[in-house]
Amino acid sequence: MPTRNSLPDIDIPVIEVYRGDSTSFNSYTFDTDGTPLDLSAWVFTATWRDASRPDAVPVTLAVDVSAAATGKIAVSATDEMTALMEGPGVWDLQGTYNGETLTYVWGRTTWMADVTHG
Repeated sequence: MPTRNSLPDIDIPVIEVYRGDSTSFNSYTFDTDGTPLDLSAWVFTATWRDASRPDAVPVTLAVDVSAAATGKIAVSATDEMTALMEGPGVWDLQGTYNGETLTYVWGRTTWMADVTHG
């Protein structure tokens, strides 16, 4: 199983999202030999928070673990979720296994105003 010291340092791009639009991304975890890691025994959560307002209520993102046995974890936010998000933001994906919590990936978000209003 991955540990905090075994995860590589990678540059995560800033995710740009239109407020009120659905969005999703995938995280893939591989062993050092390139074999996908089975993450099915882990419990995952993902959260977004307004980085400019520490007192703001965080938004819990949806996590799909249906392909966790192949190392894939999908994170998504519905249009209703992103409508609550504004300002510069930060997000993370955490996994818990045997009582240990590990931040798998984190990043920043920027928001663009919705152009078309339905």
